[in-house]
Amino acid sequence: MYAEDPHPLAWRVVATPPSLGQKDLHLWRIPLHRGGHDTNAADIGLLSERQRERLERLRSFEHRQRYLRAQAGCRRILALYLGVSPTEVSFRYGPAGKPALCIDGKRIEFNLTTSGNLALLGVSADLSLGVDCELESERVHMLDIAGRMFGADIKSALAALQPEPRKRLFHLHWTALEARVKADGRGLSRHREPDPTDLRVAHACAGEIDAKVALCAVARRELPPPHAWQALELVGRETGGCASRADGGQPSPR
Repeated sequence: MYAEDPHPLAWRVVATPPSLGQKDLHLWRIPLHRGGHDTNAADIGLLSERQRERLERLRSFEHRQRYLRAQAGCRRILALYLGVSPTEVSFRYGPAGKPALCIDGKRIEFNLTTSGNLALLGVSADLSLGVDCELESERVHMLDIAGRMFGADIKSALAALQPEPRKRLFHLHWTALEARVKADGRGLSRHREPDPTDLRVAHACAGEIDAKVALCAVARRELPPPHAWQALELVGRETGGCASRADGGQPSPR
């Protein structure tokens, strides 16, 4: 069972990434609520042809904006690790389509997740990882989903709870499931397959976005505890609508 009160992350605003040790975990927050025609044009210019094609296939304006900001922000951050321009970031794709980076023979693993106006980017030296975030909210047919995805025992545990703790426990299990299947790229359709050996999952609270608690989960081998994660935000990016932040976090520039 997962802890019901995940560690609150304290976001630190930086201009460049700190040193990335072999077992470190860097977790970046990318704002998705800012925008404007000038910003959109600059962000589109950073995308690869493959990413632009996917952007064009998205029918919802809101979904296009969020995809654009998340992907452009991801490229800006990863470029700093590689020492290249964001347009020069080149991905290699695994058998299941999961992207990764390789520069001078050194692997950099990453995983991007979005929920509402929040995007999180996890970065690891060479240990594959999965990251998921969810804004806590009521879901239709929550118990039915739990039965299909988590199993009968967890469904029964959820059914016995009052609405608020039920909502929290559901999202803890859901984010853990998503992070696990993203760690090796197998996806939700194969969620019943065994996890990679020694895979660990931990949760943290990413603050509040649009008045909703943002829970996140990370899955990785040799995963440090959440209090040791480096929670980062690139200087000059807005906070993405956070109503509050953990104590110790620096305010983002406006």
